[in-house]
Amino acid sequence: MLYEVTMPKLGMTMEEGEIVEWHVQEGDYVREGDLVLTILTEKATVEIESPMSGRVVEIRVEAGEVVPIGEVVAVVDLDAPPPE
Repeated sequence: MLYEVTMPKLGMTMEEGEIVEWHVQEGDYVREGDLVLTILTEKATVEIESPMSGRVVEIRVEAGEVVPIGEVVAVVDLDAPPPE
């Protein structure tokens, strides 16, 4: 099953966020709680952790891009086996 990682809404007035840095690459396996990306909001820089485990199959937004809340920024394959 594929899971779409979206730009989270981190404040009542937040409408968009900037991807500051990706801490993973396509093909990386992430575990729940791993640091995935850093975003910049109007008021803070926030580190985003993975809500579940899986393999990053696609990163759709590059660092430096500003995207609206809810836009898909990456896709994770939840059925991918962990590395041995």
